[in-house]
Amino acid sequence: MCPVSALGVLWVVAMLALALDARAQDLAVTARHFGGGLDVRHDWSVQLVGTEVTIERSGKSARRVRRVRGRDVNALKRSIEESGFSHLHSRYGCFQCSDNPVCSLMVTLGGVTKEVRLYQYMSSGLPLSSPEAEDVRRFMTVWRAVKRLAGLSGAKEFCP
Repeated sequence: MCPVSALGVLWVVAMLALALDARAQDLAVTARHFGGGLDVRHDWSVQLVGTEVTIERSGKSARRVRRVRGRDVNALKRSIEESGFSHLHSRYGCFQCSDNPVCSLMVTLGGVTKEVRLYQYMSSGLPLSSPEAEDVRRFMTVWRAVKRLAGLSGAKEFCP
């Protein structure tokens, strides 16, 4: 391969990487986990803007900021789109129970913002075959993808 061709290939690769990063820039996500009651040990939040992720955990002195790859952000974006997140209701679970644990996601994609809160269900739980259960599964698909991207897959949570 001649040097010009190698430079050309490097240029194309660089342009593709920039395009992926630019596509990732139109996504912003805020995820919050509130463990309920007065116990804040399991409270945390994640904010993703473009390819920058900020993680704050209760009881930890400093917040962490890190960069993620554009392709990982684009995978999250696909998860959001494929789950139909924009069509979910704004609340699920026992939202009248003010001390119940809650998981919330606020997603801005293509200039449109949608926030969904999932409150812990009472002991009777959620009927597995209900339309609401399918919505909760769709929410949890995005929730897990955000946690994975933030490096919080093992963090304790009280979402269904």
